[in-house]
Amino acid sequence: MSLLVALGTAKGVHILKPGKHEGDWSAVAQGLLEHPVRSLALHSDGSLFAGATNAMVYRTSDGLSWKPLYEGLKFTSVYSLSIHPLKPDTIFCGTNPAAVFKSTDAGKTWRQMEAFNQVPGRDTWTYYHAPYTARVRYLIQHPLEPDAVFAAIEVGGLVASLDAGRTWMPRHEHLGRDINQLAIHPGQAGRIYAVSDSGFYVSDDLGSTWEHRIQGLPYTYCECLAVDPRDPDRLLMGVNQVRDDRGGSIFCSINSGKHWEIAAAGLPSLADRAVTAVASHPDGWWFAATNKGDLLGSQDFGAKWQRLDANLPPIHSILPLPWNR
Repeated sequence: MSLLVALGTAKGVHILKPGKHEGDWSAVAQGLLEHPVRSLALHSDGSLFAGATNAMVYRTSDGLSWKPLYEGLKFTSVYSLSIHPLKPDTIFCGTNPAAVFKSTDAGKTWRQMEAFNQVPGRDTWTYYHAPYTARVRYLIQHPLEPDAVFAAIEVGGLVASLDAGRTWMPRHEHLGRDINQLAIHPGQAGRIYAVSDSGFYVSDDLGSTWEHRIQGLPYTYCECLAVDPRDPDRLLMGVNQVRDDRGGSIFCSINSGKHWEIAAAGLPSLADRAVTAVASHPDGWWFAATNKGDLLGSQDFGAKWQRLDANLPPIHSILPLPWNR
C-alpha cells in the first residue's frame, strides 16, 4: 500500500507520492490543468471524482484520463462533492449559483433537488463580491444517519436534509452564516463540527443547536478542519487572521475543540498567505496547504511540519489516497 495525496488546485488535480527521502514527494499524475478544482471525493472502487468551478464533475481511474459527468447538471460550476460512505453510487454536488444535485448512478446522471430552492431565508443568501451569487461551498453525508446530508452555504448558513434530499431546512441557530467546512464525528451519531468566519462550532443533535468553542484561538476566521480517523476528538484546523488570504496558522485540539493550541513548529512563515486545506490519514499523516501552493506534512499531529512540495498552484482541497501501486 502506498500513500498518495490528491490536491485540488487552481490549475487542476495533482496527485503526489512520497519519495525515498524525507520531504521528497513527486507527481504521479496531473489532470484537468485548465480548470480550478475545488472539491475531490473518492469512490469505493478507487476512482477519483473532482468538481471544477468553471466546468462540471469529472471522474478518473488513473489520474490522467478524466471523464466529464454532466447529464442533468443545470449549473456546472461545482464547488462541493460528497460520496455516500455506505452507498458510494449516491453522490451529491453543490454549485454556484447555490443549488444541490444528486446522482444515484455514480455521476452518470444528475437530478436537481428542487426543495433546496424553497429553504426559508434563501432570498438572503449572497456572496461578498460581484455578482454576489451564493454557492454551496461544502457538502457532507452522514455515515451513521444514512439519509442525512448537510450543505454549507457561502454565505447563508447550514442547510440539512434528513430524508436523502427530498426536503431541506435551516440548521444554523447560534451558528455563523459563513460556513467553510463541516465534519462528522464517526462515533457519535449526533455530533457535527463546523468552521466559519466566526470560529469553531460543535453540535450534538445533528445541527439543531450549536456550541461556540474558541478557547485558545487568537483570531476566529476558521477555514478548514481535519478529524483524526483513529480518535475523532482530535482535530486540526487552519485559521487565518483575516478574510483576505493572509496571516494563516494551524491549531490543534485533543478534546473536540474545547481548547485549541497552536501546531506551528516547522511551519514556514504564513504572514502573507492563508491555510486553505488540512487533511488526515489513518496511518498518522497530517497535511496542510496554502493559497500560495505550499504543501506541508506532519506525522506527529502537527508537532513538527515538513515542506512536501513548493511548486504547486494555489491549493483548494486535499484528499489522501491509500491506493495500491
